Amino acid sequence: MSVQASFTQEPVPKIINTGVVNGKAISLPAPNYPEKAKENNIKGAVTVEVVIGHKGNIESAKAISGHDDLRDAATEAARQAKFQPTLINGIPVKVKGVIVYNFGSKPVKPASQKSVLKSPPVVNGLASALPKPDYPPAAKAVCAEGNVFVEVVINTEGTVLSAKAASGHPLLRASSVKAAEKAKFKFMHTPKLNTTGILVYKFKSETGCSSKSD
Repeated sequence: MSVQASFTQEPVPKIINTGVVNGKAISLPAPNYPEKAKENNIKGAVTVEVVIGHKGNIESAKAISGHDDLRDAATEAARQAKFQPTLINGIPVKVKGVIVYNFGSKPVKPASQKSVLKSPPVVNGLASALPKPDYPPAAKAVCAEGNVFVEVVINTEGTVLSAKAASGHPLLRASSVKAAEKAKFKFMHTPKLNTTGILVYKFKSETGCSSKSD
């Protein structure tokens, strides 16, 4: 089993997993409230999982929670949404996230949210010391692998003040955060304020392990 932390800002991941993306939208049309749902006083939130392409267009949309009578309307609205492209190292990447729509007595509106997709830069390449994370036994048992993205706040002296896993396999997150907390950075020009960035850790299972994974 090999575990490796990426020490450069490449390769750029093909897709970023994130959370609610309402706040990143350039255009987010409100869904039509189905007459049947109105008549039956059906209300509540509908969550639509979306994949946002390199240019900010919706490539796929699927309702994953909410009342059945509201899902089609929410999904159709999500397909019409438009987003700013998400860049890592200046390269556009796809993003998987969710759009939340609230149906109620007031006019239907997408759930309000501050922008959560303003992705901090990948800072692996700025690290003067970047310890590798341990591979947890529980993760090894299920052949967990893939990238873990850890958001870090770095002070002006290059010390990590805080670290929080932003995405990645749940069984790999804690060890990645622990490793990120030990990282050290060296800036060409000392920043006046704390810096926020992303550390990317790559976990790769041993040969033949994929046959046991989900």
